[in-house]
Amino acid sequence: MKSQTLGFSASVCPTVGVGGHFSGGGYGMMSRSFGIAADNIIDARLIDVNGRIVDRKSMGEDLFWTIRGGGGASFGVIIAWNIKLLQVPETVIVFTINKTLEQNAMKIVHWWQYVSGKVDEKLLLRINFGRANCSQAGSGRETVQASFTTLYLGRVETLLP
Repeated sequence: MKSQTLGFSASVCPTVGVGGHFSGGGYGMMSRSFGIAADNIIDARLIDVNGRIVDRKSMGEDLFWTIRGGGGASFGVIIAWNIKLLQVPETVIVFTINKTLEQNAMKIVHWWQYVSGKVDEKLLLRINFGRANCSQAGSGRETVQASFTTLYLGRVETLLP
């Protein structure tokens, strides 16, 4: 089924794949609004140590809790996940702003730390640090770059105020 308004609290680290994402807990860009991926897993099928295929009911809540954050490979082979899809707006806003130390990145980081927990739950503000070429022409130096990635579940008209 294809939908413009159903989503999932997906990963910010796509290289781990679905199994790694789910069994590792699953922090994603919509986690602030909908919780982590593990919070939205309804059921799973797992081959246990005795070779039995078990589901949530037959594996028990302790094991079901464990495979959603404790690393699925440690407790059996997970062969299926049943997830709850989330109702999201048809329009979402995603953008990244990169700033180097020379572009006052640390002032923005300070501001980000102050406001990030106080904004609307539909807005996720994420920050990553990395290396970048210095913005001073011809310097050949590297500097620190802060990348501010944002996801807003809604239209720009409701984001700006």
